[in-house]
Amino acid sequence: EEEEEEGNEPDLHRTLLAAQAHPPYILLVLGFFVCGFHVVFVSTHLPSYCEDEGLPSWVGATALSVIGIGNVIGTATSGALGAKFPGDKNKLLSALYFSRACLFALFCSIPLSEATVLGFAFVLGLLWLSTVPLTSGLLSDMFSPKYGSTLFGIAFCSHQLGSFFGAWLGGKIYDSTGSYDLMWWLMVIAGVLASVLHWPIRNERVKFLYTKSVGEINNSIL
Repeated sequence: EEEEEEGNEPDLHRTLLAAQAHPPYILLVLGFFVCGFHVVFVSTHLPSYCEDEGLPSWVGATALSVIGIGNVIGTATSGALGAKFPGDKNKLLSALYFSRACLFALFCSIPLSEATVLGFAFVLGLLWLSTVPLTSGLLSDMFSPKYGSTLFGIAFCSHQLGSFFGAWLGGKIYDSTGSYDLMWWLMVIAGVLASVLHWPIRNERVKFLYTKSVGEINNSIL
């Protein structure tokens, strides 16, 4: 198999066609939508939410800074775990999204104070962009590092689309209901769905990328 791969190195066209026909890649792209949905809602609306709950204006701004601190630690740790357990990147991603869902559910269920908001911010920071090294690592495992960045860029379009909906829907719900409560629970549901989507992803190289012709790959796309 290794000799076959070396003698039939796929080009970008073949790789893009293979990605379209590969269900785990589609699941990864859909899951990355949720990542953008989460992080941009929080970064856009958390300060307003804190003020609506009667907290001083400095709390929301400081919380965003604390998220940044946690993010440095969380992203580095995520990359290290992905390197240590290369066959379990999908499970690590699933755990990350489920942890976010649990954290959001807890946050909107407890009384808010300066301490609880900053504690929430730090833990969320640990989970903030921890998805990125695992997602990019999975793509490199599936399609080889040569075009991993290209496929990650395509997946990131889904992330940015989720970012739009996180910012827009949060404001829309607030304008309609006068509260962010519904949006927080949508965040919980989205986290659970993303966790489910990532669990069945197989961390394996796409074999038909090398063994099928372009025409055969085209025919396998639904």
